[in-house]
Amino acid sequence: MSELERIARRERKTVLVLDTATGSGAEQFYARCGWEKVGEIPRYALMPDGEMTATSLFYKFLP
Repeated sequence: MSELERIARRERKTVLVLDTATGSGAEQFYARCGWEKVGEIPRYALMPDGEMTATSLFYKFLP
């Protein structure tokens, strides 16, 4: 993540946005990296088993 943020700063980006499956381990990972969760969209993504799942939206401002 630090390399991604370094490249984004070099490109003069000020905010990053991402989404990940709600309830996944990635949610905790992004929170530990300083990303802020701002909400969820239900039935957003199709999982390999054919079920729809929610996605969680995150952002992070860069210094």
